[in-house]
Amino acid sequence: MENRTKNNLIIILFIAIALVLIWYALGRSLPELKATIQEYIKTKAEISTIEQKVSNFNTLEKSYGKYKESLDKMEKLVSDNLFIDREIPLNFTQSLEQWAENLGLEIEISPTKIQKTDIDFREFVGYRIQLRSKKLTPLLQFLRKLETSQWLINVSNVSLSLEQTKEKETYIVENIFIKVYVF
Repeated sequence: MENRTKNNLIIILFIAIALVLIWYALGRSLPELKATIQEYIKTKAEISTIEQKVSNFNTLEKSYGKYKESLDKMEKLVSDNLFIDREIPLNFTQSLEQWAENLGLEIEISPTKIQKTDIDFREFVGYRIQLRSKKLTPLLQFLRKLETSQWLINVSNVSLSLEQTKEKETYIVENIFIKVYVF
């Protein structure tokens, strides 16, 4: 044989052996390589998620001062307007009396002590309100004002009855029991 043909055969033999070795090496490690790549992608996604959470936390931490100020203002506003003062519920009582006077009603207000039950989320003061009028409309208007007032209340019981005085006048009496939440 000629040198040239020998060289070509040797080159082809080395290429075939190299291809067989590469095919054998890749064939055995290809599933392992796939698993490693998938694990790498999963780890990279988890790291990205953690980095995003850290970034969000840092942003929140930086802006916490601004939010805290606003939250304190909102809490004060809510406390001042939704709940009555546990020590001096004067604004609430005066409002009830003013509404009754504006509607031409006679009113008796009887507060109870501060209470808390398992059902209620906050402490409350119970009020028994008795209203008297010759007409039903002002009584209903008072109840509507009470239900739409700024304070956080729970109307527990409403009852209507007729009452006749010594002068033979007939009054409609409305008894209302409410829970008014305190701060």
